[in-house]
Amino acid sequence: MIAAVRQRVRNQVDLADRLGWRGVASLYAFRHQARFATPLRSPLSRHPLVARRGTSDIDVFGQVFIDHEYEFLQTLPVGDGWVVDAGANVGYASARFLTMFPNARLVAVEPDPGNFAVLLRNLAPFGDRATAVQGGIWDADSPLCIAPEDFRDGRAWSLTVREANALDYPVFRGFTLESLFDRFGIDRAALLKLDIEGSETKILRDETSSWIGRVDHVAVELHPDSPFGDPTALFHDRFAPDFELSTGGELAIAHRRPRATP
Repeated sequence: MIAAVRQRVRNQVDLADRLGWRGVASLYAFRHQARFATPLRSPLSRHPLVARRGTSDIDVFGQVFIDHEYEFLQTLPVGDGWVVDAGANVGYASARFLTMFPNARLVAVEPDPGNFAVLLRNLAPFGDRATAVQGGIWDADSPLCIAPEDFRDGRAWSLTVREANALDYPVFRGFTLESLFDRFGIDRAALLKLDIEGSETKILRDETSSWIGRVDHVAVELHPDSPFGDPTALFHDRFAPDFELSTGGELAIAHRRPRATP
């Protein structure tokens, strides 16, 4: 019994080290208040964050702000450059990047209407530094919809998309990365984060695309079990010539090699 109590105390202290005591209090209130969803707090986000009960939101919050999924990116020389968060879910990674890189501008892309509504709320306090786009990343500029088939656990953090037909609703825009960059005048993205539930296979398979030449650092969650096929070899083939490859947690990482000085 004493050992169990000590372990619980150690767990709480560890959680407080990661979230701060205000963050721990907000997490406790979120989990235990019956009527109102308390905003979640973390010292790694400049602003409090909205979450929905009964969804995967709290799991994503844990990945970003308790497990510190993106902390190894904080030394990147982003400066006042562009960050593109493709597959932004409800905006926790976006909020982390905007806090991590205080001079950066960010475009967040998310297809699911429910996720997108929460994303808008979480990015609003960051003002004109952040822009949210409802849409999906695809290998063509085509209308898309959420695929009806469940992928993985079927919750809000694992929704896939497919090309829409005349009977589908709701329908949203599918972007190639090139067209997304062009739409926002992004000559170069300092950081591109891709977590698009398997669609990365489609865009990596397209050898005619030019977006790889317009990014400096890429963090991709690869989904080898997706309906689109395993992207692992494609990732290596597309990035290995000009990038240093590594992994960080669940992410495959590509850092552009410095250009040789003449």
